[in-house]
Amino acid sequence: MRKAVEIHFTAEQEKKLSTWATGRKHARRLTERAKIILHAAGLSNIEISRFVGTDKNTVGRWWRRFAEQGIPGIEKALPAHQI
Repeated sequence: MRKAVEIHFTAEQEKKLSTWATGRKHARRLTERAKIILHAAGLSNIEISRFVGTDKNTVGRWWRRFAEQGIPGIEKALPAHQI
């Protein structure tokens, strides 16, 4: 089973992600992305997708974007032609 790339985040990033993952004032998509990132450590894409309720490709897309760009990479969706 393929494991997600290990993601490191600062205490500040973890706090923001946790707020987004549990908050009810944020868009559902942002909440989903935050949960994906918070659960990426040591779990496979399939395990994360089951936990979050999405597909493994979505999981891979968001943890890869976070690994490359940090918080700004998951705050907004890519235009359709860049997916």
